[in-house]
Parts: sequence; C-alpha cells; structure tokens
Amino acid sequence: MSEAAAETPAGTPAPEATDKPLEPTPKVYDEAYVKELRQEAAKHRTDKNAAVEAAVKAANEAHAAELAARDVAYTELQNELGNAWIELEKLQTALSLKVPSDKVLAFTSILKGEDKDSITESAKSAFELAGGFKTTSPAFDPSQGKGGKPPLALNGDGILNAMMELINK
Repeated sequence: MSEAAAETPAGTPAPEATDKPLEPTPKVYDEAYVKELRQEAAKHRTDKNAAVEAAVKAANEAHAAELAARDVAYTELQNELGNAWIELEKLQTALSLKVPSDKVLAFTSILKGEDKDSITESAKSAFELAGGFKTTSPAFDPSQGKGGKPPLALNGDGILNAMMELINK
C-alpha cells in the first residue's frame, strides 16, 4: 500500500505566483456626469420627502376638518339636550302644581327660565295669576245624601262599602 501512494500520477503543475496580481482597471467617469447623477439622486430624495410631507399635511387637514365637524355636531346635541331638559323641567313643575292635563302644554308655554329655580318661580307666579286650576265638583242632588262627596266608584270596595253602610243602618 505504501508503494501505491508513492506512485501517484503527476498532476498539472501549480501556477507560479506573480509579483503583481491582476487588478481590474478602475472606471473613470467624468466629473460632470457624477455631479449629474448626484443631483438626480438628491432630486428623487427631495421629491419623496415632499410627497410624504404633502400626504401628512393632507391627512392632518382632513382630520382637523373631521374634528371641527364633530365639535359642531357635539355642540348642537348639547343645545338640544339642554332645551329638552328645560322642557322636561317645565312639564314636571306644571304637573307638581296639579295643572289639569288638558292645560299643561299651554301652561308650560308661558313659563320662563332656564334652571329649576327660575322655572319654579315662574310657574308659581303664573299659577297665582291664573287663580289656580280648581275644578268644580260634579252636579249633585242634596236630597240623595251624597252631595259634595267624591263620586262613588263603579266597582270594587266603594260599592261594597256603600251597600254595607245601608244594610248596617
């Protein structure tokens, strides 16, 4: 075996090293051409930056317009809510003064004020000017014994109580 390793065929001879390796020759460009390339690259960079700034500015303007529209809508809703609260307060005040239901809307239309105290004061003065809203009792026959009393209920304990009163006499 050792003999076989010694008898290997001869290969290609190794290249001899040269003192100077092969160097590619550098390309030489004209200074004007290089300057033009640099200006073109700078133009593309500035155009891109300008486009980004324009897009950001347009987005900010659209956002500001949307915020302004929402502010207007919010203000309108606040005004509507305030008016509804005032109307509700007038209705509650009229009902607490026991204004008849057919006259509540007319009564609330003459009330003034925008807070609870001023509406209450206005309601009291209007109620006094109107002389109250006393209703007359239904017509009655004093000979029947129930004159001036509240009318008898048509069902329930009212009839039973009236019958028991008559029977127990």
